[in-house]
Formats: sequence, structure tokens, C-alpha cells
Amino acid sequence: MMDDAARQARALSALVAVGLDAASIGPYDLLMKRERMASYLAGAARLGLPLLSSNLACDRKLAAKDPRCVPLAKTPRYRILRRGPLTIAVLSLLRADQATRLPSTLRGALSVSDPLVTARADIRALRTRQGVDLVIALGELDLENTAPRAASELVQRLGADAPDIVVSGQMFERGQQDFTFVLRRGSGRVIVGTDRFGQHLGELHIAFERRDDDVATGARTRYRVEATRARRLRPAHAKPQAQLAATARTFMREFCRDEDRPLGPDTRIEPPMVYADFVTFAAELMRRALGAEIALLDQAAIADTTFPLGGVLSRSKLLRVVRTRSLLGTFRVSGEKLVALLKTHAADNESALHVVGLRKDGDKWLVNERAVVEGQSYSVATTSFVATGGDSLIDTTGISFSRSDKTLFSLLASYFSKRRLKGNIALHQEFSAPANRILLAGSARLTTSLALSAIGNGASSTRYSRPLLRRDSVTTLAVELALFGSASTVDHSVEVDVQIQYGRTWTTAQGSQETIVAEAQDRFASNLLYRFSRLRNRFGKRWFVPEPYAELNLISELTPSGTYVDSAGVTQTYHLLDLAAAVGLGLQLHPMLFAKVGFVVRGEALTPTAADPDLPARPGLYLGYTLRRLKLLQDSATPIELESRLDLVMTELASDVRRDLTWQNQLSIALFDYVKLSVSQRLYVFDTTLRDASVANDVMVGLSFGVDRRLQTY
Repeated sequence: MMDDAARQARALSALVAVGLDAASIGPYDLLMKRERMASYLAGAARLGLPLLSSNLACDRKLAAKDPRCVPLAKTPRYRILRRGPLTIAVLSLLRADQATRLPSTLRGALSVSDPLVTARADIRALRTRQGVDLVIALGELDLENTAPRAASELVQRLGADAPDIVVSGQMFERGQQDFTFVLRRGSGRVIVGTDRFGQHLGELHIAFERRDDDVATGARTRYRVEATRARRLRPAHAKPQAQLAATARTFMREFCRDEDRPLGPDTRIEPPMVYADFVTFAAELMRRALGAEIALLDQAAIADTTFPLGGVLSRSKLLRVVRTRSLLGTFRVSGEKLVALLKTHAADNESALHVVGLRKDGDKWLVNERAVVEGQSYSVATTSFVATGGDSLIDTTGISFSRSDKTLFSLLASYFSKRRLKGNIALHQEFSAPANRILLAGSARLTTSLALSAIGNGASSTRYSRPLLRRDSVTTLAVELALFGSASTVDHSVEVDVQIQYGRTWTTAQGSQETIVAEAQDRFASNLLYRFSRLRNRFGKRWFVPEPYAELNLISELTPSGTYVDSAGVTQTYHLLDLAAAVGLGLQLHPMLFAKVGFVVRGEALTPTAADPDLPARPGLYLGYTLRRLKLLQDSATPIELESRLDLVMTELASDVRRDLTWQNQLSIALFDYVKLSVSQRLYVFDTTLRDASVANDVMVGLSFGVDRRLQTY
């Protein structure tokens, strides 16, 4: 009923024709989109279907904006029935935490009050003011793996105010009981329920005993439950009442016509799919639809009794295959927690939890054929049942689950209805191989910092390219914007790193205090790195298997870095522009550490060009490494991460060898989700004489604000 207006209208008409006395608004009704739920409530009210919602309400502030609020406000809290000498009241109760299990679009509008408080107030009023003999509660109180604990606790805590009968959904898995689970309390209270999908047809016979005064419980009731008898009916053999026969035939004809229609033009499954292939197929579709890298699907979500699955795939056939109605969603975990969370399931083909996207290769774990990176965040798609601890399949401690508005059934139905591929439905045909997938990663971080620079002047301290080296000491208040992005397949990867820094500097030069535009932090630095990983993929991902790489570095300034007097006696300003291109071989010494050696061509330009006699590009040798976000404390509540980079360039300068070394390190401590305290250090060494090097060492302390994200694209 959730996704089709015509089907919803026919189903409501059929429920009314059956002659229901009361029905509850349950959690699956709340999975509908706002407009569909509004039409469902309005249609039920228009046709006289008695829907109840005792502890479900809509925020009054949203009554004018949310289409569900008006029909929900008209839904009664309970209904009173007359059956012979009995006065019976029926009310409906939802779980107290149901609001937290709803999609994000619903949480702001709907509220669920405590069922214990609601039941006590309503039942007391019904018995004392309305003269009700028996109270029946329609309860959506338990999860599949907790039944009937919540319903039983409700009866126990209410005591004399407890309902006489609790009809509870989600009491057990399909097929575990013939029809009902009946729990008799000492006070005569009864808890009864069907399976978690409520797809059985049956009847419950209740015998009552007249009691004018119940001394045992202190309750003043005229009747109590004496005995119960449950019987399951077979719908195929049950004949409708004469007055309903015509309505039933019309409804069934229209219903079957719609349900047995093929979902799409190309949904014939030939040859038939086996159970294991379909579970993998469903999980693959989940992670692509939700933009996740990994998918988890509990085996019980797919009915193994319906396989092999072949022929035309219709809605009715898919309904028999998919057993779960849980919402799909995603959660994010770090690489090390991902392995700890799923290693048992991913390594066991017989596990109750099917894992797609994570596997073990020797002693290493791979996500889509790439090594798991410690500290890196990964997205996992699954059902709300698994993510909230259903069947205790995974440890949900610290997991924040983001729900979508999709269920596995709606996702599969939508996919097959739009499918245009010809022939059999097979994994290799529907989905691209991991080698063809592109992994996008990105981060953005803004840092405010206070920097102190220690300057050591050498024989080369008068070079225009590093005017900072001519000063004595520097204090800088700066802002830095750091952007990182990468795109990679199994064999190729491209990384782009950009840093923009600007600040104000207070410095001492030749014994006098002056304020200048920041030199230590006033710069633009960018790095482009390409890596070719086919050798490592072919010969094994061992640290000593090299990766060819190509790299381009650009360093410039945002403001003039200094002045000089030209031959005409005119004082001019200049900017630094430093460009280096390198090719060589790299070694992945650690999943986070990449060491490089290569041939470099480096050129340095100043504007105006007359400021620097060394403008032509010079060849040379490049050595360096990159360490990206290595987590130092694995299980700390406040992760400490280290990033480091070393660049050493040696080029010929006339008869001397010029050496430029830049070593950068940053230690960061996560204070909140997007806020870090960082301590950074940048060491620059310039030397041409082998005797007297110039050194600038900056130490920065700051707060950074930013996000890091990965996206698996298909």
C-alpha cells in the first residue's frame, strides 16, 4: 500500500468490507512517505476504517505544514464496542522509542509518548468512567528478538490497570508457531500475537468468567479471561460470507492482476537463480543505491524456501522472497573498527550475516580490492534491523545509523521495474567489477593557528627566494585552508593537495620591531601526484614492489615577499614562484606511508624576473615520503593522528649543488566530530656551500574545523 495510490485504495476498501472493529497504526504504516501516509489516514477515515493511535501524536506547530497531522489528529485514542453483555474497549500502543527508529523526515513531526503512562491513564478512565468490562490493547511493543518481553513487562508494571488482552505483533519468526503465542498471567491477563509480518489468517476464541469483585488483584471488573483457544485458517480454503463474496471476488481479481504483473519488461530469470547468488545480488544493489562501499544483509531477510527463483519476476513473487520490511540506511566506521566488527562474518560463508565488499587476502583485509586503511572512514549499507542490534549480529556500540526511506523490497521492485538489460539477471552483468570502480576521497579543513619561527642565517641568507631567512624571529597569527582530493581505481590513482595560508607577522629585523604581511604562512602550495599500481597488483601488494609515479609541485605567495633596489635605483617588490616536476619509483612501506625517489626538474621564478639570476629550470634528484593520517591510538575516545611529509631536492647551481629540504609534520587530536586541536611543524633548510645552511623552523598551534569523506562510485 505504500507506493501505489490505486493499490492503497483497494486494500482500504477490502479491510472495510471485512468489517474490522479496530486496527492499529503500526511501525510499517510510519514507513510511508508523508503524502502517502496522509492519503492512507484520510482514506481510512473517509471509509470508516477504525484506525487507533493511543500514544502517537503530531507536533501542533507542524499541523499547518505537514499533511499527516490533520488526519492523524482525527484518529481516536481508543474505541468502545458492545458485544452482548460486554462493554469492550480497544486501544493501540507503540514502542516508546519508535520515534528514534523512524526516517529523519518523520522524527520532527511525530512523537510517541510512553505507552505505560498512556495505558494507565486511559484504562483507568475507561473502567471507572465508561464502565468498560474488558480492555484489549493492540501493541507494537516488541522487536523480533525481544518478544514478548516488552508486552509482558507492560502487563506486570500496570498491575490492576493492565489490559485483559494484549494482541502484539512481531512475536516470532514466520513458521515458528502455528498461529499464535499465548502467554497467560496469573491475574488472568493474556498476551497473544502472530509472527513479525502478520501474514497469517486465524482466529482466537476467548472464554470469559463473570467476576463481580476480583479480590486477588483489587480490580473491580465484571469479567475476566478464563480460557483461550487459537486456530489457524488456511486462506485458500476459507469461504467468505455470502454478503462479502462479490466484493471479495472483485478485490481478489484486481489484486492478483496487479500483483502478478511482471515488474518490468526484462525481468525473466532464466536459468533460475540460487539462494546465495540472490542474497549477494540484493546486497550489491543496496550498497550502490545508498552510495556505500560495503553492504550487510542478514540471511533471514531472504526466504530460502522460495529458491531456486526463476521465470517472470512479479510483485507477488518478490514479496514471497523478501522477508524484511526494515528501512535501509548507512553508518560509517573507521578501517580498524570495520575489520573488528565484520571479520568473523566476512570470513565465514555460513555466517547469518552476508558481507559484500570486504574480504581477506592472506593476512590483509581488502575493501573492494583495496587494502583497508586504518583511521579512514568507510560507509556501510544495511537494514535498520541489523544496525540497531537485531539478533545481536554486530556490536552497535557507538554506531550512528542514518536511515533512508527505502526498504529492501521497494529497492528491488524499483530496480527491476526500470531494468533494461536483456537476458538473465546475473551479478557480472548487472554490476561492474571492482577494478572498474572509482573511489573518490576528499577532505576540507580550516585551521586558525599561532606560529613561532626560529631563524638561522647562513651564507645563503641573502637569497631573494627566501627573504624570511634574513630575519631574526617571527611570530605569526594565520589562517590555513587545506583541501585534499583523490580519485583511484585498482591500478591508477590521482591525488591533489592544496594549502592556502595567510596571516599577519610580527618580526624583529636587525634589532628593530616591525609588522609585515606574513611570510612564514603567506603562501599557496599545491601538489599533484599520480601513481601506477599495476605492478603491485600483479606481483603482490608487498612493500618492496615499486609503484611508478609522477608528481608536480607548485609553491607561490599571495602577497609580495620582499623588496630590492634594481640597477636604476628603483625599489621593487617580488613574488616567489617555485615549480618542480618529478618522475620516479615509490614504495608503499606502510598502508599510510609512501616513499619516493626520482628525477626532478625544478625552476624558480621571481616577479620581476630581474630579481633572480637563477631562473632557468635545473635537473636534479628528488627524495621524499608522504605519511597521511596515521592513527597513533587505536581505541582512544579522542583519536590522535599524525601526518608527515618530506621533500628533498638537489639541483645544480653553477658549480655548487643546491639543496632544498622541507619537512612538515602535524599532530592532531580530535575534540569533537569536526573539530581538532593541531600542533604543526615545518622545517625548511637551504644550502649551497655544504658549510653554512640557512634554516627556518616554524611551530604552529591551532584549532581546525573540517570534514573527511570517501565515496564509492559505480
